[in-house]
Amino acid sequence: MLRFSTELNSKLNWQGSMVYRNSWVGSDKLGLDRNYRIALLDDTTSFGRSETWIAQNTVNMRVNKDWSSHLQLGFTQLQNQITELSTAQREFGLTNRMYLANWRNQHTLIENSAEKRHWHIYWGGQGRHETVARREDSYANERTMASGFLETDAQYHDLSGQVGFRVEHYDEFGDHTLLKAALAYQLLPDLTVRVSGGSGFRIPAYTEQLFRFFGNPGLKPERSTSGEVSLDWLPVDTLRITVSGYYNRYDNLITQAYSLDGPIRFPGIPGPTTVNIEDASVAGVEVNTQYTGSNGRDAGFSYTFSDNKDLQTNLELPLRPSHLARLWGQQRLSQWPIIVWAEAVIRSSTWNDATNTLPIEQSIQLNAMVRYAISKQFGLYVRGENLTNTRTSQFYSNNMPGTMVFGGFQLSL
Repeated sequence: MLRFSTELNSKLNWQGSMVYRNSWVGSDKLGLDRNYRIALLDDTTSFGRSETWIAQNTVNMRVNKDWSSHLQLGFTQLQNQITELSTAQREFGLTNRMYLANWRNQHTLIENSAEKRHWHIYWGGQGRHETVARREDSYANERTMASGFLETDAQYHDLSGQVGFRVEHYDEFGDHTLLKAALAYQLLPDLTVRVSGGSGFRIPAYTEQLFRFFGNPGLKPERSTSGEVSLDWLPVDTLRITVSGYYNRYDNLITQAYSLDGPIRFPGIPGPTTVNIEDASVAGVEVNTQYTGSNGRDAGFSYTFSDNKDLQTNLELPLRPSHLARLWGQQRLSQWPIIVWAEAVIRSSTWNDATNTLPIEQSIQLNAMVRYAISKQFGLYVRGENLTNTRTSQFYSNNMPGTMVFGGFQLSL
């Protein structure tokens, strides 16, 4: 990763970054497993390559003391290729490019931190153009999105809020207006209650539509409405506790699943694919705690309970465990520039399919890392993942790798 930042003058700042990634992995193929189901099977003669380019430039400008402007230009290219050698050499894959322009302006109408009063207005727009090419049959497509938004946030003593709307135009999916609103009230110096809600619209990603194994070109856009209530409590300076309750309602929820209708390559035969759930809801409670110690020891715990329902069948949504917990800790050694970090992730059982016939068992996974900082810019690390050697598959036939240990270095210029 390459990153730079420069002050062109007292009112203008330019930042840029570029990321390049190239990887080679073994590849699977679709076939019948021992249960006579369409599944991903090991294929020792096939391999996959993935190449990623991400570049962006950002210009921040202070137009005057009450107006700042932010312009971001970005480019992303994702290219994957699967080569099968088992019968005759065949190549599959997608090349997906995205060009992005994002413009955001902030106007300060009131700013008085001593009296806890402010009022800001935000406006701007975004343009996005995507192209895709499929290697195996030279299929190509492109699409464009343009949007504009207007938002405002304000604070008066212990009460603050935000409201805004966004209009999006898709050459493929028409026009959509999205709304959001939020309100926060500081009940006590260490206790704040927050309420928020809004609407969403998401088009299927090209990989969800066209990827060789899971692609479904018949996917519909996803629409959603959501609401959340939360309490943020600081009982002591070193401990933060957040409790949230949320409800999300979806039309045509996009999700991967093992489908009885089958993947596009095997219509009518059960297999892995990406599907729409016509009417779905996700409701639950989330608890987050974080402890920051003065002795270099940090720790945290999070737990989520969610009720995930297909509202037409009253069955559970696929690939969404009802219980998910994470416990993590980090220790910075005082005598050495060493950081030791570890986490445990616990998932309850769930289902692979929307008909709730293929279970995913509960699992516990342990990860850890040791980092040695030679300098502020350079460090070495060793990381271990899945140290419990958990082999429980998180998706039917997509086997979990065993314990992995690897090392590397981090360099900041």
